[in-house]
Amino acid sequence: MPYIHPLHTSLLRGGWGSVSALIGHQESALLDFKLKSDPSKGDLEPNDRRILAKVVTALANSGGGLVVLGVDARLNKKTDIDEVVSISPIANIGKFCSDVNNDVANLASPILEDVTVDVVENPHLAGSGVLLVSVGRSERRPHMCEIGDRGYFKRSGCSSRRMEHFDIEDAFHRTSVARLELRQPSWRFAGTGGNFEDWYLDFPLKNVSAFSARFPYVQIEKLEGGKLFEFGIDGNRNFHLNPVPGTQMKAFAGTADTFIHPDQELIVFSLVFHLDRPNRRINRTLTFVGANAPFDDVNSVSVDLVVRVACENSPLRTTSIHLSSDDLQRALGLTTTVSLSP
Repeated sequence: MPYIHPLHTSLLRGGWGSVSALIGHQESALLDFKLKSDPSKGDLEPNDRRILAKVVTALANSGGGLVVLGVDARLNKKTDIDEVVSISPIANIGKFCSDVNNDVANLASPILEDVTVDVVENPHLAGSGVLLVSVGRSERRPHMCEIGDRGYFKRSGCSSRRMEHFDIEDAFHRTSVARLELRQPSWRFAGTGGNFEDWYLDFPLKNVSAFSARFPYVQIEKLEGGKLFEFGIDGNRNFHLNPVPGTQMKAFAGTADTFIHPDQELIVFSLVFHLDRPNRRINRTLTFVGANAPFDDVNSVSVDLVVRVACENSPLRTTSIHLSSDDLQRALGLTTTVSLSP
């Protein structure tokens, strides 16, 4: 299954409106924005090849990621991170896409095998648009950039940097990498309000290897039966792993300074539930209530998740978690119907 960055999917689904909404979005180790040398031409020009070759090999040599071409990102001096300032649609985007598809194998050695190229067209200017290039983390790393500034590159923060000698040697010889797993969640009591109790269902990411994991990354592919708590781990929008901009909190990523050490766990995201408690005079069946509308009674509540996790030099791994109503009740110490004395 080819690697597709979550923003890649989001932009395809959202169309040009999602592209326009990129203004202010930051680059990261997994996300880069690039301008075309001459947006008025759909040809893959020499400078375009040099820029693309460098960034796609850096992504393949690191954790994979996405390049969006046709977008201008500049340094924000307050955050010291590049962020999108404007969209510069590429003319004759169909030809440009075809040229990139035909040439991508020639950009690196060994050739890149996990590359997906798509177009988001601009409805306001016929034939123009932006190009999306998702690159999977390669099991055949390191890849040498064969065009322009030849050499080996990796992602460091939001930049593509030349690999040091020890990086190259490590990439050739390293066989042991960190492994992260999404673990079974646990309930956390958040407070009461009227006849309701607020509960968070916390999902931790654990390092199950003997090696420290850098640049941890989590991508939610599917979520049914719950709602993500958007106010962070503590209710003040603080996260252990920051939400990736533009993914509607469907992806979370650490920075170059984020490590999960062996046997360490970090809560990555939480689902929020309101538990409808019976009052002290009336026996009622418990119900879980989401953000906007109640679920059915507790007998029918369940949670289904499909999540992909990775870290530096580690491929994305898919984990599926199913929690039945019985699982949820047992974790809370509940029965289907609770009787309380007046």
